[in-house]
Amino acid sequence: LRLFSESGAGSYEVELSAVNSAVLEACEAGSPLALVNGSGNALGQLGLDSAMAPSCTPGAGDGGERVYLVEIGPDDGLPLLLTARVEGQVGGTLGDPAVSVRSNCQSALSEIGCSNGSVSAQDPLFPRMNPAITRVAIEEPGTYAIIVDGSSVGPRANFQLDVETAPLARAPRNDS
Repeated sequence: LRLFSESGAGSYEVELSAVNSAVLEACEAGSPLALVNGSGNALGQLGLDSAMAPSCTPGAGDGGERVYLVEIGPDDGLPLLLTARVEGQVGGTLGDPAVSVRSNCQSALSEIGCSNGSVSAQDPLFPRMNPAITRVAIEEPGTYAIIVDGSSVGPRANFQLDVETAPLARAPRNDS
């Protein structure tokens, strides 16, 4: 890259970013998930080719990912609590799902929540691998990527994704 100025003086700013082509393809193939009255759901199946590794997967999620894009607008009552729940389907081979939420699908550094399990209120000392539930605070409007992944994925990695939003209380005025 060469930059020249006719006067011989000046300043330039160049920003470069590299994104793995498989991650780029997964994000570009993301399916919009419409939230009607604050909730939406989707049925899907993971492939076998893994491009991403959510932070909560032990080692690396070895299943292919499915990306869902949720649009949160400025008129949606921010701040919101977004809850994403992924459960492997009966008869399928997704026994250990993972769900990740990113503010920028292509950047692992933008992950704001991740879970590869859940805890039952009736039995809180024994975590469950299925379903995976993550909850994140959404304070800014934008497009959020919900990434479904899994570990020990077999040929029928069927899942159901449920997404809900609810109002989140703002911080008190005297809390700064």
